[in-house]
Amino acid sequence: MCNVLGSGNLIRFWQERWLGHESFMNLFPQLYAKSLQPDAPIAAFGSWSDDIWTWSFDWAVELARDDMDAATEMSILLADIRPKKECLDH
Repeated sequence: MCNVLGSGNLIRFWQERWLGHESFMNLFPQLYAKSLQPDAPIAAFGSWSDDIWTWSFDWAVELARDDMDAATEMSILLADIRPKKECLDH
């Protein structure tokens, strides 16, 4: 089952399917393993400023070159994706 993104407060970013057919944990296992927030909801991975959503990730260790490539790929996937302030996840 794939979730539908609303505010991002209920869907876990890494572990649940909410964009495409795979979880981000399965798409980017090397990044998941280095995340300081492996169980956090989508809303914990960014912030709003003047109605602009900015993604933000905290890593347990400095990312290696291969990890940076994966992080860039993930950023491309997320480029046009943002939570909806007044909607519930479902």
